[in-house]
Amino acid sequence: MSADWLARITTDFVDDRFGEAAVNAALGHPRMYSEAPHLDSSGRMVATVIDTHEGRLSTPFRVAIRLSDVARGVIDFSCQCRQSRLCEHAQWLFVDVAFGAHEDPDLRAYALESRTLDDRIAAWLSS
Repeated sequence: MSADWLARITTDFVDDRFGEAAVNAALGHPRMYSEAPHLDSSGRMVATVIDTHEGRLSTPFRVAIRLSDVARGVIDFSCQCRQSRLCEHAQWLFVDVAFGAHEDPDLRAYALESRTLDDRIAAWLSS
């Protein structure tokens, strides 16, 4: 399978699929990769993600994602956490791919800042 599906993972795709609030939460959630995101031989994006919320390291989870039906945007994923529904680990990886943060994690903070700045300024001005 080719990796052509990666081009479909855009900011609009993740906003439509997961919702703007969930995407913003994913962008703001601290994490690191002990195994950098990369494409495996079957064309899946795989990585091992570690939640670093509250400055503590969690159990690492290996996660793999792809679109199994690109035309319809059908998500295919697997994660060591073994949730039957799309887990936060897979969602984080989709969000990171959409914003380019799978290659540069610092882009998460920039993306969150640009997505929420107008609302924060408006809230500050109205108070």
